[in-house]
Amino acid sequence: MSDRVKRKVRANIRGRGVHSICISKTSRHFRAQICDPAGVVLGGTSTLNKSVSKGLKTTGNIEAAKKVGAEVAKLIKKLALNDQPLAFDRSGYIYHGRVAAFVD
Repeated sequence: MSDRVKRKVRANIRGRGVHSICISKTSRHFRAQICDPAGVVLGGTSTLNKSVSKGLKTTGNIEAAKKVGAEVAKLIKKLALNDQPLAFDRSGYIYHGRVAAFVD
């Protein structure tokens, strides 16, 4: 995944003027942020948060991504964005494994 792909995806999302969910993953952690159309981060969560990592054996697996997805869903409700369209910025990652588990 190149930086060119990431820039192109983010430019398309900002051009539509909708809020987006941006993800980032490493071999040890999974992160997600909610951004407004201007690119300002409204909130986010990751496996580095104690509330998410509590009860997990490792933080770089599908189970951890599911838990981050549940926390982001709570954050969306808290920010009252559940009636607005949201774009999913997968940052060039293939929609498979942890990325798919996060969305589910």
